[in-house]
Amino acid sequence: MAQHPAIEALRGAMTAMQMPFAGIDMEYNEQVVGFPGGSYVNRLITVRNPQGQTENLDAQLTMKDPQIAALDMARFMNWKV
Repeated sequence: MAQHPAIEALRGAMTAMQMPFAGIDMEYNEQVVGFPGGSYVNRLITVRNPQGQTENLDAQLTMKDPQIAALDMARFMNWKV
């Protein structure tokens, strides 16, 4: 099964920055958020580290600049870049 393009872009940026991603689960998901005036869809990459902690990254923003998402991953994982 092919990964979502945003996940592929994030993995590519992490590889270019020599950041390991073994043991990190990444999955694309969409969450519909409703409010009294309507609704919208959050398009997210949910990242889970080996300790079970999760972080959500905006998939559309990741596609625009995967390097920034990779730096956010480094912050989440407590890595020095």
